[in-house]
Amino acid sequence: MPSAQHTTTINRPPEVVFAYVLDGEKCPEWRTHVMDIKRISGDGGVGSVYAQGVRGPMGRRIAADYEVTVCEPNRLLEFQTIAGPARPRICFLPTATGDSADYVVRFYEAFRERAEPSHLELFGRPRRDIRDFLLGQDVVYVGGGNTANMLAIWRVHGVDAVLREAWERGIVLAGISAGSICWFEGGVTDSFGDELAPLPCLGFLPGSNCPHYDSEPQRRPTYRRLVDAGELPPGLAAEDGAGLHFVGAELAEAVAGPGQDKKLFESLLKEALDFDVDAPAARDYRLANVLARRRAGFLLAHESDILSD
Repeated sequence: MPSAQHTTTINRPPEVVFAYVLDGEKCPEWRTHVMDIKRISGDGGVGSVYAQGVRGPMGRRIAADYEVTVCEPNRLLEFQTIAGPARPRICFLPTATGDSADYVVRFYEAFRERAEPSHLELFGRPRRDIRDFLLGQDVVYVGGGNTANMLAIWRVHGVDAVLREAWERGIVLAGISAGSICWFEGGVTDSFGDELAPLPCLGFLPGSNCPHYDSEPQRRPTYRRLVDAGELPPGLAAEDGAGLHFVGAELAEAVAGPGQDKKLFESLLKEALDFDVDAPAARDYRLANVLARRRAGFLLAHESDILSD
């Protein structure tokens, strides 16, 4: 069961603090992400249920109802979430692997303890309520595989249009490999054989994307060549174990998985130092080279801070 813990010291008598926290309808006064809340049963003690809405991606309201499970006056208050983000609805799209059964099984094994998983198959006989099904999710997760084939199948069944509607509604869209490239204007793909090639994609996010930047030797030089030649717009590359978090169409942060911090730092530094500021290129790409040089200086100056976080 998902859980969270946070400690705050308040200079007030325990009975005053407890009475305040016990009144769930006061939550918006001290929990800034709570949009609305109302007690719908009970007296505030054990068994009481609160209907609560919290602010989700792009300001979207997400249900986060909870029930009080433990109430020891002036000492302990516990509750469990009975609707919303604690058990988000997450749908897997395995289209890029031809709806691989093994991939689907691994998805359920990864998410069944933390979410309400489901998947959408498009090979064979797809379900008829694709739009309602996808728009009823909290998260849509796209797997890796053949990006070009995936996009073609999506267009045949109208999934591309539904995904744009989902994105505009604030439903979280995520994925790896093909599930990363697809959201951008274009990306680097091996969908057509061993040789990497540019591929137009959905265009929800500006620019281009290149996954597997460190694990496949040809990714880095190919991506830089395609951008420099104008075959792809400037964009973002991501190494294995790194993620790009967007809020709307704006990059909010880049994150690294456990154990990836030092590797990511070293790669960013190498990339920044390798840029040739004087290389012939489009104006915006050349500007990116200059900014990369400045980033290298920042990385060197703050290495200890970055790696200690």
